[in-house]
Amino acid sequence: MTSKPLLIFGLGELPDQAHYYFSQHAGRRVEAFTVDPAYATGGQFAGLPVLAFDEAQRRFPPATHDLFVAVGYSHFNQGRKRVVELAQALGYTLPTFVHESAVMARNVTLGANCMVREQSTVSPFTCLGDGVIIGMQVGVSHHVRIGNHVWLSAGSIVCGSASIGERCFIGATATVRNKVSVGPGCIIGAGALIMSDCAADGVYAATPTPRRVRA
Repeated sequence: MTSKPLLIFGLGELPDQAHYYFSQHAGRRVEAFTVDPAYATGGQFAGLPVLAFDEAQRRFPPATHDLFVAVGYSHFNQGRKRVVELAQALGYTLPTFVHESAVMARNVTLGANCMVREQSTVSPFTCLGDGVIIGMQVGVSHHVRIGNHVWLSAGSIVCGSASIGERCFIGATATVRNKVSVGPGCIIGAGALIMSDCAADGVYAATPTPRRVRA
């Protein structure tokens, strides 16, 4: 069965990556980018037209096109949640991309509109919700639960039986210990070591890096 052409929601670095991965690695034809009407100023991005979302729905409806929502980073997981849920309500199929160098156990549950990048590993009995973005060389161990619209930055590690609530951002090289629960909406700073449960909407930073001082 031939895949439908693809729209990408968003502009900037993540949409640029999504365009590259889907077109160059998944063989999908990307036809346009789309954004909220307030940000639609015309023109092109990555050589493709940029359309207001209401116009995109008319020109490229769910019956003929799929949609990938490329909205992200630490304070934009809520934005990805909004657009993913809207697109699903409109009837769009939201594909997931898994890089060919990633290692995915056969029994992993994988939601819609996810992206799993190079050399990441997702172990058995793990569940990833909708809209999960996994950076390069991320390690997700066994029996982990990742909520909807979570971002796991490059090199981060989530150990066995841990739980990450929806809309969390896990910074580069951060580690969440086994059986730890991270509440929804948390931001875990780069390099942080999370050894105990985290309350919802908390911000958790690594020990400050020593600063250079004058001799």
